[in-house]
Amino acid sequence: MGTDELIQQLIGLIRKESAVINLYDLVLDAVVDFELKDKLFLFQNDHKRHLEIILDLLNNIDVNNVDRMDLMISNGKDEEFRSQSQALGELAVKEKELNRLYKDILEEDVDSKSAEILDDNLEDEQQHIRFLEQFS
Repeated sequence: MGTDELIQQLIGLIRKESAVINLYDLVLDAVVDFELKDKLFLFQNDHKRHLEIILDLLNNIDVNNVDRMDLMISNGKDEEFRSQSQALGELAVKEKELNRLYKDILEEDVDSKSAEILDDNLEDEQQHIRFLEQFS
């Protein structure tokens, strides 16, 4: 994969991670079980960590014209979930989409450093999905 293509893939990943972080805020508002809420909060922190790691990776590739704020998705807190079940279902869908995006990028010929970083993030993502599947 060329540098420009990798940059575009990483930008897409940053935007998706940002959207999932915002979705976690909505889901956490809908969840009533405190133990579940704690686990989801940890998963949201994984996404925040992934976001920072990918931003660092993008900066190391020498992106001069990318403004960090242009990459983020605004927090559209207008939406609410009617139930904990609905919230967890939507979260599972978005986690699977994010998982697929990581896998798609890793199937490309990316440099070993980027692949290692993205693979570590993917392991967390797969853990999130395994956990959320118990609620579907």
